[in-house]
Amino acid sequence: MRRYSNLSATMAAMIAATVIVVPSAHAEEFLFGWISRDSPRGGYSDVEVYMTSGTSGFMQVCDSGAPDGLRAVGILEWGSYSKEVQDAGGSNGLCETEDVSFPRDGSGIRVTVWSCLRNGATGVLQYCDSNFIFM
Repeated sequence: MRRYSNLSATMAAMIAATVIVVPSAHAEEFLFGWISRDSPRGGYSDVEVYMTSGTSGFMQVCDSGAPDGLRAVGILEWGSYSKEVQDAGGSNGLCETEDVSFPRDGSGIRVTVWSCLRNGATGVLQYCDSNFIFM
């Protein structure tokens, strides 16, 4: 009887280990990102863009560096599509993440990401820099 319970425990551990190492069917792929220019106080915006499937993904925007009173802004643009994400939490180590859409891979469409800082929710974009890829 004891031998059976040890075998069961061993099998359960093997199954649990197998489940842990199985990769997710919806694993994300880092596409590209960019960092804004530094504010005079040393703060900056860090934007990363990930694809999760064919034309879907997410954009993560982080207010990084020294606290400067500005919020981080990330903008993803292609064609007539534009998505803005703001992190107004200050340089607290937390980020804002929202879903985004992409053109079909292989379409040759230019996708641009902007990384900026802004004073307030609708203030003028400042210290911007951008990067792009062709899908």
